[in-house]
Amino acid sequence: MRKILTSTFCLLLLSACSPFDFFTSGIPLPEAEKEENMDEEDHEETEEEAIMEEGEENDDTEEVKQDIAVEVDQEPKDPNEETIRLFYTYIEDHEFRNAYDLYSVKKVGFEKFQSWYTDVEDVEITDPMKQDDGIYTFTVFLTESNGITGTFDVTMIVEDGKLETKSSKHIRSNEEICHGDTCASIYRNYDRYCILVKMPEAKAPKMPACSSFDAVFVNLRFSPRGKYILYDEEFDTPHGDHVINTHVYSIPALTLVNTLLENVNFVDVVLDDTRVVGCGVPADSNTGYVRIFSLPDGEMVKWEILQEKNPSCRYDSNTQTVIWSDYKGKRQQLNVHTGERLP
Repeated sequence: MRKILTSTFCLLLLSACSPFDFFTSGIPLPEAEKEENMDEEDHEETEEEAIMEEGEENDDTEEVKQDIAVEVDQEPKDPNEETIRLFYTYIEDHEFRNAYDLYSVKKVGFEKFQSWYTDVEDVEITDPMKQDDGIYTFTVFLTESNGITGTFDVTMIVEDGKLETKSSKHIRSNEEICHGDTCASIYRNYDRYCILVKMPEAKAPKMPACSSFDAVFVNLRFSPRGKYILYDEEFDTPHGDHVINTHVYSIPALTLVNTLLENVNFVDVVLDDTRVVGCGVPADSNTGYVRIFSLPDGEMVKWEILQEKNPSCRYDSNTQTVIWSDYKGKRQQLNVHTGERLP
């Protein structure tokens, strides 16, 4: 009885179960919908039989009750999205026949299909985005045995546990920049721009961020010690203002740092990659600013509001200060360690 409950539990938690579980459980994948659509009467009978089974010890009965509770409380995942993930799991595990059998329409022979993925050692996909009924778009990273990773924009039609590849486009990234063995690039993903980071210890590239549909990513660069990647996001507001915001991505933490650097005309990472300093004018303001954030936590060290509309700033590594001239032409400076204004 517990075998049946565990199989049903696997179907509801598909991402937590390996493809092997479906074939050892006695319930093949195409029958998933039948199990999920079990009518209420049958479900109640299954509970009663499981709990009242003769010879079952109290702790076993309690285990069955827990299985049932989890089964009822767990929200079902999108079965179409799970079919996509299962397909690429088969590819990564070189179970090519199982992957091939998930196609609803077999446009090429099995030998040709298998030749596409024979050298693939690692597969990563982004979360599939549902466009219309049964249509999903996502990005796939296929890393081969020679270490080269191909990036593909894929659109699939998925229905009743079967899928069809509507399109698969090999993405050509913009010029790649590197710091040591870590490289980064900006690439176009449908109507958005995305950052792609390749690290020597990772089998597949990371995609830390993608722009909104009306923004563009530009000016990708590394911090001096290579711990961070900086890039600018450009877009126009509904009021007609052109905005350039700078984002900071931590490579060791694999996350964006929470900094606020709006419409910068100067930004730099300084002090052995422990501070980021920016100078600019927000789109909705008539005054400029100097902002200093600590790294990697993104805590505000200093937010200095300036009277200048378009301050011209620079960083002096000798004095470890950010310097600008005020509206009277007088030199001003802030210590980037403490944020204190210096005479």
